[in-house]
Amino acid sequence: ASLAGLFVMISELGINSYLTREIARGPEKALDFMSEVVSLRVPLFAVYFILLNVFTYLVKYDLFQIVFLSSIYIFFDQLYQCFGALFLAMKRVSYNVFTGVSTRILLVGFILIVVATKGTLTSVVTCYILANFVMVLIAFVLMWRKIGKIGLVWNPDSAKTILKASFPFFVLGLLSLIHFKIDSIMIGFLKPYS
Repeated sequence: ASLAGLFVMISELGINSYLTREIARGPEKALDFMSEVVSLRVPLFAVYFILLNVFTYLVKYDLFQIVFLSSIYIFFDQLYQCFGALFLAMKRVSYNVFTGVSTRILLVGFILIVVATKGTLTSVVTCYILANFVMVLIAFVLMWRKIGKIGLVWNPDSAKTILKASFPFFVLGLLSLIHFKIDSIMIGFLKPYS
């Protein structure tokens, strides 16, 4: 998870903080900002997914299956973070609370089923993936019905503007992540995770 968290910075790049700030400044353009950010994050996530999984396959093959599943979990988590930033900036925190609490209750139910059936670590990670998928689905429906619709758009000038404005947030987030996770990553390379 520490390795996946470090690699996820490739797809995040401080964009969620940028999204929150820009929507708070101009809520009338919230759906336009959201469309641009999601359109930028999807290809960035594809790069993250490929780099992380190829790196794991080549360096720590014994962890490949778990890292692969973890990267799917993180995709849904990161996609939800875009919705969370939108809700926060539009002062609709109750949407975040409802989505978060309901999916955590669902996750507990999934985990109880896995424990009762003596499931594996893969089963537990799959529960997290399902819970995060439901979280994104709920957030999407809330946004669609209560705020409005978004679409995928690609504008290179807008992408450059977003990346430039979000870069300071990226640097701050990367330094914090390195500070808090580097010990776990180093121990994992020096000693097997099992």
